[in-house]
Amino acid sequence: MAKVKYINYKKPTININKGEKLMVSSQQPFNFVIKSDDSPEKEIYKKALLRSGEEISKALEIKNTINIDVYIEDFCKTLRSTACFSLVGMTYSPIYIALKDSSSPNEREYAYPQALVKQLNLDKEVDFSDHDLIIYLNTHMAKEDFSEIITTHEIIHGLGFMGNGVVIGKSIGIPNIKEELFSPYVYYDVENVAENKINYNMLGFLPFTVFEKNIVAIEDRDNYLYRTGFDEFFDNSVNITSYSLDFNSSSEEQFSVLSKIYSEIYKDNKSLNKYRKITKYYFTHNSIGFKCSDGEVVKLQTFNDVYLSSSSGNHMAVPFKCEALNTCYSNDINEYDNDYLMYYNFPIQFKSSEMLKKFKNEYGFIGPKLLKILTTMGWTEKGKESDSKIYYVSDNEFPDVYDYLFELKSNNTIFKNDIKETFLMSSSNLNHTYLKTNILLIFIISSLLFII
Repeated sequence: MAKVKYINYKKPTININKGEKLMVSSQQPFNFVIKSDDSPEKEIYKKALLRSGEEISKALEIKNTINIDVYIEDFCKTLRSTACFSLVGMTYSPIYIALKDSSSPNEREYAYPQALVKQLNLDKEVDFSDHDLIIYLNTHMAKEDFSEIITTHEIIHGLGFMGNGVVIGKSIGIPNIKEELFSPYVYYDVENVAENKINYNMLGFLPFTVFEKNIVAIEDRDNYLYRTGFDEFFDNSVNITSYSLDFNSSSEEQFSVLSKIYSEIYKDNKSLNKYRKITKYYFTHNSIGFKCSDGEVVKLQTFNDVYLSSSSGNHMAVPFKCEALNTCYSNDINEYDNDYLMYYNFPIQFKSSEMLKKFKNEYGFIGPKLLKILTTMGWTEKGKESDSKIYYVSDNEFPDVYDYLFELKSNNTIFKNDIKETFLMSSSNLNHTYLKTNILLIFIISSLLFII
């Protein structure tokens, strides 16, 4: 079974291994482990990763090395989709550790990315997984003076700019749910039981992330959406189950069992109006935001009538008109601003050097609003004194789904997708599906624009 094993974390010693590891000195903030064969594209991404590490290190205090596994792959060999040429990269949900603000048993826990937890003051010793996050990069989209924006964007997601909640229903491939509702997502163990056969052992529901902890509605900025409610998901009263699938199961088959679990929760639920209201925000243009510690609310990208499971609420709102997905782009550099790094879309013709020259951020790619978001979640700005706050470690453990995914990867199948299904966008009037793990994607929709 694939579980996060709490082993004693030790800083890596100096160990240079023929270019496979980048910046692995114990004095370095990032340790990139590239698990791919040599290629011209790999060389481009290696330089981009090093640049990303330098840029982020200028903005944040990183006292314990962040370990990032990187796969530089031809996506057309690992994805059964016509999008393989235009999909730039993917960030899998980082390894999470559940933390509380106090030792009270009634205190709500939130999922913190392991990369951040390693920088915080904890009430007890924690044993960490040997990697903090994993990113995939597509060889078809490697480009000089451009790829460092992609790699920095993906790393920032892994440092905490990501949620666990999802709109459950037909938008993500669960057609038997009568009404789409925003909910915590299930987590599970994976067990190989026979050749090409696996068991999914459903264990519970993932807590909201520290990013989601700070989300508010634009119309009601004084009340956080996820600091109250949803108790029925976390009090262990829900009857969850296990089921078996083979490696070639379709997304519809994977999600069929979830219909019963969520339907049981929704039936005669007194909190449905709250969930309906939150769901409406995710189908309404720029209706939610991240509330920073100084009170500023940074709008997050959502669209009218369309929910993107990989992107909605996980990016900052662009500064130009972007109500509809199919019109949400601009190739005019003057319509962008200092926080371009974490926007949902970005013109491919813009060079990294051009963006740095035009916007002149104090910390390079990292704009002022993004820095506020990161420091609100717990990161420390470079040169500032670290917060003395003590975080309390929850006893809950969450399975490391990456172990299973990378077993599939070794068999040249990151995940199996029916050729008629897609994996990026879902909406109320299109029959799209959602990956069984929470990933953030970068996707080209034209020769001039990519979606992050």
